[in-house]
Amino acid sequence: MNASITFIVMLYSTGYIKDGIVREGWYYFLFMVYSDAIYGVVTLNNLGLIWAALEASTALTVILVAYEKDNVTMEATWRYLVIVSMGVSIAFVSIILFYYDLHTLTLTSMIGRGEVSPTIVAASLLGLLGFGTKAGIFPGYTWLPDAHTEAPATVSSSFSAVLVPSAAVIVYRIWEIAPFMENYFLALSGFSVLTASLVMARQRYFKRLFAYSTLENVNIVDRSNSWTATWGSHTLLHPRLRKDCSFPLLRGLHGEVRD
Repeated sequence: MNASITFIVMLYSTGYIKDGIVREGWYYFLFMVYSDAIYGVVTLNNLGLIWAALEASTALTVILVAYEKDNVTMEATWRYLVIVSMGVSIAFVSIILFYYDLHTLTLTSMIGRGEVSPTIVAASLLGLLGFGTKAGIFPGYTWLPDAHTEAPATVSSSFSAVLVPSAAVIVYRIWEIAPFMENYFLALSGFSVLTASLVMARQRYFKRLFAYSTLENVNIVDRSNSWTATWGSHTLLHPRLRKDCSFPLLRGLHGEVRD
């Protein structure tokens, strides 16, 4: 799915992207390296390497968000950089705590081994808050509406259909490591759905509306994953496919309308 969406976005970029804060060729280079980093997030089997890939995606997308280089865009870019970097730093602390207790960062060895202990509880909460910042989970999702609004339509498409869902995969892995933390996951994802829905009802600007819809969809999927493995595997399919297939087209249309 990620590869298909990236392919569509890159095709659309050829007729949409012009020179911005960097030359057009650098846009394609940064976008492809960012896409490779995201593939690493969903395919790597080591929590430390996953964290590194997610941090790399942040550094690479900063220039993509600021591509149109006006004052409002730069403000949104700084907010994105500061909030997401803070979240990734919190996630790094959670990785240290997981390694301290489990003595490994290999996901297949960590899943299901988390026992009720102060270290695992702290690691799980910090992991939920840290990785949840990139995945659009309350309270760290405040970067997302501004970054989506000011980034080029092609970058916004990738954020909605690739970046945020891929970060949500890490949150799900944290839940697999410590399933006894299910109530905390359900509470934060539920509150995220509630706040996103309330704010979305008052939005009139297309890209902010899409951003809050992304928050709503990804947290519905998170709740589906947390209920039961079987139920979640079926209930997550429809919102994920709907969002991944429709959002790039809608954001591309918005780019045409805005131009």
